[in-house]
Amino acid sequence: MVFARQRENQEERDVSRDDRDVLIACGVLLGGLAALWLSMTLPMRGDLIESPGIFPGLMSVVLLVLGLAFAARSLVRGGRIRAPSLSRGILPVFTSLENRPLVLGILFPAIYVFLGIPLIGFYISSAIFLTVMFYCYVARWRRWIFLPLSLGITACLYLIFNRLFQTQIW
Repeated sequence: MVFARQRENQEERDVSRDDRDVLIACGVLLGGLAALWLSMTLPMRGDLIESPGIFPGLMSVVLLVLGLAFAARSLVRGGRIRAPSLSRGILPVFTSLENRPLVLGILFPAIYVFLGIPLIGFYISSAIFLTVMFYCYVARWRRWIFLPLSLGITACLYLIFNRLFQTQIW
């Protein structure tokens, strides 16, 4: 019994916060590289400054620089990528109650953009997305207000873009 507790404590020490920070920094770097690659694949129009990929490209460079700084800081503090402890280092990031708002804040928009808009359209998925986000992140309001508010915001988006600007959004 005592040996099992000592082994668990040793495993917890093996996966330190700095080790997790190195793994998160690697994820940020991969995300920055993916964003840079995708921004470079956008078509060029006229000058470079007029290209639609210039802003996402600049933001991905900023993401890469900040990811490198985060990785360097974590490595200086003693963080390492250890293959046996990789799953023990990643799993707590996704399962801890402290990180749940962050993980859901990344997961919900990803589902909205990559699944909702292409499958059911911009306006319906926007209403559903807003309702879910209000429900998960706004504790002060009464629950019954979320759906009407989401529908009202979506109706305003429709009126502004489709009627006023004559622009079709997916």
